[in-house]
Amino acid sequence: MGLDGFLEIVREETRSYRRLLRLLHRQRHYLMRRDTRRLARLSEELANRVPRSRRLAVAREAYLGRVARKAGVDPAQVDLQILAVGADPSMRESVRQALADLAMAGAELYRRNLRNHHLATVSLDLVQEELAHLVGQAGETPGYSSDGEADASPGQGVVDGRA
Repeated sequence: MGLDGFLEIVREETRSYRRLLRLLHRQRHYLMRRDTRRLARLSEELANRVPRSRRLAVAREAYLGRVARKAGVDPAQVDLQILAVGADPSMRESVRQALADLAMAGAELYRRNLRNHHLATVSLDLVQEELAHLVGQAGETPGYSSDGEADASPGQGVVDGRA
């Protein structure tokens, strides 16, 4: 595979990340609405799409590894100059832009996934607290003492602990 093939892999990986970003946007919406039916279907869709992104990343990394071996450097040291040696300026610019787009999409994917993770964690904690109150398993100690001070006992719930 040459530089053209590498460029196509990077572009396809970026498109794959952007599709995942759209799914994560929907996931956040469903999490906020507590729409478990749609979340379950979306989880299946995410599970089906993630392996494709991973295969593209592996192919990209393998190409960079081959370039690194050929150049006699560590794969982490492969930069645009090493990667596009002998390529015309327009190809160098295309590779530079494609890698920048991939980096931006990857960073945004990480941020959105982390944000959704935090939202899901809080949502689960709230549900567990609500269930505990409904079935009578909540701590015996109230969240506040009789003089209105916060009580740090195990009975303190998510709302008190994160407010």
